[in-house]
Amino acid sequence: MKCFNYPMKENMMRLATVWFTLSFGYYGLSVWFPDVIKHLQADEYASKVQIHINERIEGFTFNFTLENQIHRNGIFIHDQ
Repeated sequence: MKCFNYPMKENMMRLATVWFTLSFGYYGLSVWFPDVIKHLQADEYASKVQIHINERIEGFTFNFTLENQIHRNGIFIHDQ
C-alpha cells in the first residue's frame, strides 16, 4: 500500500496505466494477427484458382497436383 502514498502515487498511476495499455494492446494484436494472416492466405488461394468447364482431356499424364483447379462437366479419357 506504500505505492499509493504521496511520494510514489503519481508514478505508480502512470506505470499502471502504461502496463494496462500495453497488456490489452498485446492481447488485441495476438488475436488480430492470426486472423489477418488467415485472410491473406485465403485471398492468395482464391487468386490462384483455375476453373475448367466442359473440357475433354485424352491421354494426358498429370505430373502435378490438381490443387486450385475446379473441373466441371469435364471428360477424362485414358489419363494418368
